[in-house]
Amino acid sequence: MIALCWESLRILNIKGLERKIEFVTISHWDVPEVTDEMMEEAKQKFMPLILATGADNVYMVRTSDSSISVVTHFPNEDLGKAAMD
Repeated sequence: MIALCWESLRILNIKGLERKIEFVTISHWDVPEVTDEMMEEAKQKFMPLILATGADNVYMVRTSDSSISVVTHFPNEDLGKAAMD
């Protein structure tokens, strides 16, 4: 069984005097077992698909032996929300 939880966040990024709202999605996947092969397949197949939606960064983080979190950064909220639809 694979379980999925999806959240979207607005992040206020302050660099010097510039304030910019950024958009990030986080999905959490529970799987029977996270393997190196699974992570490599995700890197080769799924990360390019996620980036093609307009994301400028995506991180796949092994959070335990049976879970992965995918953190995807979009340059703005419109792109992020469009990608989620």
